[in-house]
Amino acid sequence: MIRKSADTRAHIAFQHALKEQLYERGFSGTDRYYPTADGVPFFEFGDNAYVMTGLFKHREADFGNVADLEKVMRQVAAFHNVARGLKFEQPFYGNENVLESLRKQATEIDGIKKLIGQRSRLSDFDVVFLKNYEGYRRLMRESLQILEGTRLSQLKAVAKAENAVCHNLLKEEHLLIDGNNMNLIGFSQAAVDYFVFDLCAVIQRYAKNRNKAHMNIGSVLELYDKHRPLTKDDALILLGLLKYPSKFVKICRQYYSKKRTWTPSAIINRLEGIVEGKEAYDRFVDGLVADCGV
Repeated sequence: MIRKSADTRAHIAFQHALKEQLYERGFSGTDRYYPTADGVPFFEFGDNAYVMTGLFKHREADFGNVADLEKVMRQVAAFHNVARGLKFEQPFYGNENVLESLRKQATEIDGIKKLIGQRSRLSDFDVVFLKNYEGYRRLMRESLQILEGTRLSQLKAVAKAENAVCHNLLKEEHLLIDGNNMNLIGFSQAAVDYFVFDLCAVIQRYAKNRNKAHMNIGSVLELYDKHRPLTKDDALILLGLLKYPSKFVKICRQYYSKKRTWTPSAIINRLEGIVEGKEAYDRFVDGLVADCGV
């Protein structure tokens, strides 16, 4: 498969080095870049870079299927076990200060509320935002309080020292299944970082399908833990990250970053969908305390 890449040349080289080292360590469940005759993992044509990989015809993982979820957790844990102690000419790093970024987002949400209060006429989006502001702001405070009491910064520093890589884009289309085999692809946001950020993303994807699988959060984590044991620190940081209402914050920032004279129905429907699922999601995440004793 040949495709145009939106990644920088440096990040393509980073991905190539990562994948080659994974293969050397026995992790064959990913796509590799075919280098040019000059040994470069991309071909330049005009202003664009093109990469060539093997073509996978596997199906996407179904997070609502327990058998698929087991394969996902096994493969993600295997990736995290292998993707440590790697060597890169130019490593890429994740967000240096996650806590500070989350605090700034919370402050931005407060600013949005203040801005709405100055308006003489409210949009439909404004109404839904104001109705749910206090509940989501409480979640932000709880999340930050949990994370501020953890060793997050120290564990991120350990990951950086070990050159441990996070995929950072774990979703169904990047987890391809063929029988008992699974391939992990889509490394466009891969970076050196603390592995729990990947685990958080997987749990959030599962949460969207939990009504089909009917597994509590403790059981889901056990699928990962038996391949790569989690510490109490890991579980506590995961709880703090999962509590943070990232979807609500993202859609609000997206909406209020643009000057609108009307509210598109699609974006209000997305906001309402997030709000409707809040109570069930909160119960699911709070199960981490009961299931794991966090």
